[in-house]
Amino acid sequence: MPDPSPPVPPIMRWASEIRGQAGALLRYATNDYDRERAHRLIAIAGEMMAGALDLPPAEVVAIFEKRLDYITPLTTADAAVFDAQGRILLIQRHDNQLWATPGGACDLEETAAAAAVRELHEEVGVRGEALALLGVWDSRRHKSRSPLHHNSHIFLCRIVDGTPAPSAEALAVDYFAPDALPPLSPGHVSWVPVICELYRQWRTTGYFTPFFDH
Repeated sequence: MPDPSPPVPPIMRWASEIRGQAGALLRYATNDYDRERAHRLIAIAGEMMAGALDLPPAEVVAIFEKRLDYITPLTTADAAVFDAQGRILLIQRHDNQLWATPGGACDLEETAAAAAVRELHEEVGVRGEALALLGVWDSRRHKSRSPLHHNSHIFLCRIVDGTPAPSAEALAVDYFAPDALPPLSPGHVSWVPVICELYRQWRTTGYFTPFFDH
């Protein structure tokens, strides 16, 4: 499948690299002067990222300062569940009221597949299993609104017990046909249509090529 992802805006790449270098400087700093310089660089990176994402600078800087341990992309995992009619299961998120696949950040000592299954249970109350990796999406190439760079692993999953229902993390839950998707959360706008097409290929031929950014 052709790679539909646009190039990452340079300012976002620069902000991420400055933040990563500042985090390393802060980690190994041996005096207050270097620590002060590192925090200033983090603030500059936050202001740059805020400009690229059109977010309040103070909000982004606060996120960066809160995650001083983070100097590599986050690993996240989502569950792509389809019903017998080929419709995809989506949740309406609390934070922006837009729709998305169930998912979130992986925990320490947890595989990405296990994280997708856990998030499915936490967000819609069902138990499932991961069947196949549909692909890995780089947040910077798919218009994510997160200031933190992350790699999203999307797994084809099936429900083994329970019925999807709203939760503390999902305002609503429903199945949608690929040609009748609701307003999608940033990032999901890019990958939900792709995973629907990959699932269609799998149902039709028993085969698909997982997606990844080049």
